[in-house]
Parts: sequence; C-alpha cells; structure tokens
Amino acid sequence: MTSRVEPVSSTAPSAPDAALWPRPAALPVDEFSAFCSEYFRHVPEEELAGLGPRDRADRAASHLEFGWRRDPGEHLLRVITPSPERDGWDAGGFTLVQLVTDDRPFLVDSFSMVLSQQGWSLRRLFHPQLGVRRAANGSFEGLGANAGKAVPESWMAM
Repeated sequence: MTSRVEPVSSTAPSAPDAALWPRPAALPVDEFSAFCSEYFRHVPEEELAGLGPRDRADRAASHLEFGWRRDPGEHLLRVITPSPERDGWDAGGFTLVQLVTDDRPFLVDSFSMVLSQQGWSLRRLFHPQLGVRRAANGSFEGLGANAGKAVPESWMAM
C-alpha cells in the first residue's frame, strides 16, 4: 500500500455551461459535466446551500485534477486553502481536505474523527463513491456506467 500526500497550500453545470468552467484539459466538456453530476449526486441540497454552479464546478475540477492519477491501493491526501491568484478559485477562505482512495467501510467516520481530534471543524462533507476506470499508468479514463470495468473509489472533500 502506498500513499501520496500533497503539502499544505494555503448543482453540476449542464453540458452547455460546463464549457465555461475550469476542468482538466484532457477531459471533454460532456465528460466533465457527467463527472460533476456524479460527484454531487448524493449530496443533500442543504449541504450545497451557498455554492453556486461555478463554486461546485471549481471544487469538482480541483478534486478531479488532484485524483487524476492514482495507482491501486494508493491513498491521495491533500490539504489546500485555494486562492484565486494561485489556484484560479477560492473556497471562501476555508481550508479543504481532499482524499482519493479505494472504497472501504467507515472511511467517513474514521476521517471525521481524526480531523475532529486535530481541532478541525467540519462545515461541509462531500463523499462521492465513484466507479472509476483507470489506464495501466493510473490515469483517469472514465466514470460510472460508461467506464466499462470501473473500480469503486472514495473521493472525500471536507
């Protein structure tokens, strides 16, 4: 099992709107729109209050870029306070923790407990469980039903 930790740095768009949002250059607009829809599919509307379509797309794009390449069994963890100058978007001054890993039970409980023990307060929690197809080098190839032999992964953002 390997881990990659990146150092601390300080409603999904419809297909026509998705062309306006930042996204990984390698991902066509329609696939990014589908990723955004799946990313937020199980998030209750009250959790999305105050996040407009652009905010949602920025968060999904950031997470997708971070999780673009991952080997089986590898844990990706990043703590980021995005800024418009450095990252092209912001999270209202809040720090985000992003995780991409193999799906397994009790991830949300375990991760929330560790962050609480460290004195963090959780304002939002997104935990899409995505079926992801990856190339032999670990690069993202597709998602969900259109991805063929997709493997379940947990993508958490707090």
